[in-house]
Amino acid sequence: MGLFPRRATTPMKIGVMTSDVEAVRFAGESLSGANIEILHLGCQRFEEFGRPHHHIDLGHVAKGHLDHNAIMILRDNSITDVVNVGTLNATVHTADTCRVQAKNKLVPAPLSDRGKVVAFGDSLARAGFKLRWLADLAPNMTLGGVGSLNEVKPAFDQKTIEAATTRARAVAVKHRCCGAWIDDGTGSKQSGWTFFAENRLADLANLPIKRPRMLIKVAAHPRHCPLDPPYLRAMTVERAAKAGVSVIALDSKRGIIVDREATFEFARKLGVAIVGV
Repeated sequence: MGLFPRRATTPMKIGVMTSDVEAVRFAGESLSGANIEILHLGCQRFEEFGRPHHHIDLGHVAKGHLDHNAIMILRDNSITDVVNVGTLNATVHTADTCRVQAKNKLVPAPLSDRGKVVAFGDSLARAGFKLRWLADLAPNMTLGGVGSLNEVKPAFDQKTIEAATTRARAVAVKHRCCGAWIDDGTGSKQSGWTFFAENRLADLANLPIKRPRMLIKVAAHPRHCPLDPPYLRAMTVERAAKAGVSVIALDSKRGIIVDREATFEFARKLGVAIVGV
């Protein structure tokens, strides 16, 4: 018996938000093969699911509340559960936090915008919908285990990785939306939390690398928004390696890997160990 009790002839109805072009293809492989009737609530227009599509205005997501029309669409289609294929951080970033400035560079908005992620999830819950973790519905996108999960030997021993993960969880438990902890293995001032992991990694890549680093992404808050899970993709591995990261630790239960094969291959070529925690 899985998370969703199912009958042989009665599919579960679920509203699937999509906000990540790359992730949709891999999630679709799992969701389309399960006994699930999908109502596609697209923040962007994707065809991969081949299901009825209803568009969600990105502006409403970025403002932290659910559009009334979207609520009615869900209710009219007897949808009770909602999952997001992507991260709401990315959605908010796309809708509201990218501002063109000098040299046409995209600049993230202030940290307070991350609260919109939580507010949007809460608005769904208040409307009576259950928020689901993508990891529970698309197991092919999870790590599937704890400890070292690829052929690269970690540059840090298990005790050091566990200590860094403990530091990461101590900060993550304070936040209901996703972020990342970057650690040099000593817990020094070089370690720290960020809601903009890839931006931070790009900054670190321009600094002298004195010690190997770890990138840790976990969801520790008991009410962490399921619509904003810890994410890992090949691009993240590439940027992490340039910043001196030799170990990436991802939440083994709630973390999502976009294109596992490509991500692990990047990690192998770049000498980055992937660890489930």
